Amino acid sequence: VGADVMVGAGAWIDAEARVARGADVWDGAVIEANARVGRDSEVGEGATIESDAVVRANAVVPAGSRVPSGEVVPRGQTWSGGSN
Repeated sequence: VGADVMVGAGAWIDAEARVARGADVWDGAVIEANARVGRDSEVGEGATIESDAVVRANAVVPAGSRVPSGEVVPRGQTWSGGSN
């Protein structure tokens, strides 16, 4: 987990995940093994980033969303692919 990362209450980040500097991981969010969360991105409350998924820099994963394994959220974009 990089510098200046905000991790909310009850959020879980696997030891094998990578979360870059300045990212916000809100309450109850889950970042699974080998997932990557880019610089200054946001993972909303209760969202899940599955194993091997990638959230690029400045991207947003809204509350309650799920980014499936192998999917990529492009830089600066908001994920709209589905919810938990």
